[in-house]
Amino acid sequence: MGTFPEPRSLSDGFQGCLLGGAIGDALGAATEWRSPEEIRARYGAPITDFAPPFLPFEETGRLKGDGHVTDDTLMALALCRAILKKGSHLDAYDMATYFVDELVEIPVWVPEWQREMLLLERVFYPEKYLFLRLRLANAEPRQGGIGNMVNCGAAMYAAPIGLMNAGDPANAYRRAIDMFSAHQESYGLEAAGLMAAAVAAALHPDATYERVIETVIDLAKDGSRHAIVALTEAARTAPTEDLAAYLRAVMEPFDTVKGSVANYKRVGHYPSREHSIEELPIALAYLVIARGAFRPAVLGAANYGRDADSIAGM
Repeated sequence: MGTFPEPRSLSDGFQGCLLGGAIGDALGAATEWRSPEEIRARYGAPITDFAPPFLPFEETGRLKGDGHVTDDTLMALALCRAILKKGSHLDAYDMATYFVDELVEIPVWVPEWQREMLLLERVFYPEKYLFLRLRLANAEPRQGGIGNMVNCGAAMYAAPIGLMNAGDPANAYRRAIDMFSAHQESYGLEAAGLMAAAVAAALHPDATYERVIETVIDLAKDGSRHAIVALTEAARTAPTEDLAAYLRAVMEPFDTVKGSVANYKRVGHYPSREHSIEELPIALAYLVIARGAFRPAVLGAANYGRDADSIAGM
């Protein structure tokens, strides 16, 4: 128990990571920003497969469900294309050239909107900040993330950096921190480094989910480390009933967004050495609860609600 399936090649690991991330993203798209109670009421039970949109297309004009990926996957694929265009590792300066080009110059098919559009049109404000800072303001790329809303925006597409440093999580962490300094700061930047490190650790030939968790905790700093330790320890004694509420109660002290999905208070998204994004610690908690198994981990994350697409994708 605890060992990832064998045998597997490095190519299998790359494909599994990208495809698995897309599956998690698409599962969580239907339940994003909903509570577990709302999810059960809408679908009759926790979802066990791709689900139809929470609200009908006719009402929203968007297909958030039915297996459609979101900007999380589109950003990860854009990062893959940027890496392939350079033919090597990216740094913060490459984010200002290769990656921003992917956002603003090359239309892509956006499943939610069912049309081609610039990725910049689809992404949330903290991801638009890349264009604002690196192209319009011509900021120093290594300082591009300063002043951005601190969130999971970099961590949600950091997996390709882990792939590029397969088996070497410490180097994945360093490279991700350097590169994503163009996008995020504080605990948002830290989470991107840790997500890349987790993927790199998972691609080691002797990887187990426990070693992945240990590696991430060893590299983590400040509030991110405290949150991951608290959530992964809580996951080992997690109840079977009201699991999402249990995990959320452990996470909330570290989060700058307080309260329920329906009635939350945004007190921050500000830089802090005491706080953490919610998505990565929760994702790692579900990895522990599932003992490294893919299906229960991503379904658990999708049924958690809140930022479900990013949590399940991670």
